[in-house]
Amino acid sequence: EEIVSSIQTNVHELRLEATAQPASKWSFRSSCSQIWASTTGRISTWNEFNLLHGLRSGGNTLVNLQVDRVLNNNTILRFGYNGRKSQGTNYIQSGNAQILASF
Repeated sequence: EEIVSSIQTNVHELRLEATAQPASKWSFRSSCSQIWASTTGRISTWNEFNLLHGLRSGGNTLVNLQVDRVLNNNTILRFGYNGRKSQGTNYIQSGNAQILASF
């Protein structure tokens, strides 16, 4: 059993965000973060993962990009990209596509 009062978590983040709308039907949002995280005290790997929201102790890099295209007054096409690199691990990438429609 872990004693929560003896666990200390430190997180420092440097973040750059950009938003652009070069045309009325297009918009772009992106962010890049460098996060340094650490925990001290006796803590299990599972609880450390939960406390740091999936980040690992040490340096972490997060990259996000979202592109929206307005198709008509009720429909938006959205593409997204997420990348994550934690110290000592491989780069993890994921993407998604959505069609948002309002009726």
